Amino acid sequence: MPRWERAISTLFLSLALLMVSGCGGGGGTTPPPPPGSAPMTLFVRDAGAEKLLAFEIQLTGAALVSGTTEQSILAAPVELELKNLQLATMPLSLNNVREGTYTTLRLTFANPEATVLTSTPTVVKCETGAACVPSLAAGPLNKTVNITVQLNVRSAVIIDFDLAASVNVTENPLAVAVNPAVNVTQVSVQAQQAEAELEDVVGTVTAIDGANQSFTFRPEGMTATFNIVTNAQTKFEDFDDASPARANAFASIRVNDLVEVDAEQRADGGFVAEEVELAEAEDDNRVELEGLITSVDPVADTVKIVIRERRRTTTLQSELGREITLDVRTANFRINKDDLTIIDTLFDDLTDAIPGQFVEAELSAGTTVRRLTLKKATYQGRVTGPPTGNNFPFEPDLALIVSIVPIQVFTFPGVTEFRDGLTSIGDVQSAFTVAVRGLLVKLPSGAIELYAKRVGGVQ
Repeated sequence: MPRWERAISTLFLSLALLMVSGCGGGGGTTPPPPPGSAPMTLFVRDAGAEKLLAFEIQLTGAALVSGTTEQSILAAPVELELKNLQLATMPLSLNNVREGTYTTLRLTFANPEATVLTSTPTVVKCETGAACVPSLAAGPLNKTVNITVQLNVRSAVIIDFDLAASVNVTENPLAVAVNPAVNVTQVSVQAQQAEAELEDVVGTVTAIDGANQSFTFRPEGMTATFNIVTNAQTKFEDFDDASPARANAFASIRVNDLVEVDAEQRADGGFVAEEVELAEAEDDNRVELEGLITSVDPVADTVKIVIRERRRTTTLQSELGREITLDVRTANFRINKDDLTIIDTLFDDLTDAIPGQFVEAELSAGTTVRRLTLKKATYQGRVTGPPTGNNFPFEPDLALIVSIVPIQVFTFPGVTEFRDGLTSIGDVQSAFTVAVRGLLVKLPSGAIELYAKRVGGVQ
């Protein structure tokens, strides 16, 4: 059965096995591999599930096992906000792995938290200390694999974490049971290169190399660092929004700046930045939150969001996954277009906001928003008819926006990327299940459109 015909929500943990003789000119801060080993980069990616507005879990261990030999491939425990990584990737760690054949992948998890949209509908966060506490199946997950690590040979291992099968939500009373289920495959170099990329990854600049136009980057909530190289094609954005304003250029990057990076992995394992956006300056005390809009109140001039991204300066870091109300009366609305063809007036005031949109809120005081930015999110659902030109009708699974279907998905030649079994708009067929990463907008007519940066088949 083709991948895109199987309607399964999946999480992809991409273990990029960088089988090269050294670190490849700045793939990260891992030292050169000892004799008989090769560098390994661990990535994470996920896909959607209907009732989950947010899902967070700690990955406390990941190890490859061969006989009595166990090799850790996770430097330190990491906290994963899985609903925010669909059709995007996040690097977790860099390790040197001994060559050989491994027969088991051992994963350990802890502390799941889930934000659920109930049938009433009500947004509820299930966590330790709440009325609804997620349960987690005991013991490590031992998955039988056949992973071969060879010197000077690059490949990737994709772990498909079936989120829909792994998280069971029941109501009356509300309960969330987590029992991880995964599938593991090893793929070719070409497939690995398509997976090993960073998209909208937020982290801190820890060092700058002006001579090589590069910087060391530590993703939020992680200990691993990665070297990001820039070039003449790299776009720099929002540095002019710092106080005082800076030029949108490499020279404006400072140690301790919080930046958002889009980058592709090179053949030698390094990362080349396509875009570097200033999220918070090193001396900035602004609070920024990112999340999914759950409701809009035009009378009170407020929106409710479920927080999916935390920022280092925010006092709301512990509120990840919670629903909060934001005052947007004086907010400046804007769109992060990311090369998509979209007019600014489609998100320039509260009348353009709808449930299901993903936004970044820069707060001026308390929960008052200074600037509200529409950003890309990923929506999984069903193609409801044949494509017309570069567009196709789409019914999302997300319960927040099911009531406003049908949605028309717009793709753009040379801009929209097709993956996971899809190579072009011609591969999209009625009844296929797909994931679309893009900008969700409401037209003045009330019609809903989704401008796609990426379209992928779903297993």
